[in-house]
Amino acid sequence: MNRSVTADLTPALTLAQTMLDAARAGAWDRVAELEQVREACIAGCFTATGPVAATPEFATAVRDLLCVEQQVLALARQRLTELGEHLSGFQRGRRAQAAYGAIADTRAGAAGR
Repeated sequence: MNRSVTADLTPALTLAQTMLDAARAGAWDRVAELEQVREACIAGCFTATGPVAATPEFATAVRDLLCVEQQVLALARQRLTELGEHLSGFQRGRRAQAAYGAIADTRAGAAGR
């Protein structure tokens, strides 16, 4: 086993777990910050010499990393849906307000005649 390659993924796994914790807490700015650091850790794993992906340990670590990242992605999708629904509600409210304003202006104009 090539210990340096396996050890290189440990920070990425730790960062991914921290990202998941931040996502669960709704700290999306923190998730974005951690993602950049995690990407650098992952890139560093592939600069090592030798067939890093060929070891069973490395493959297991990659699967673990993907599993955590899929959980973060699922939470991000859920939050995106919530934000989209909130925005839609806001837009409906603005349209209703504009329609009410137009009706009120029409009535006020008719009353002034």
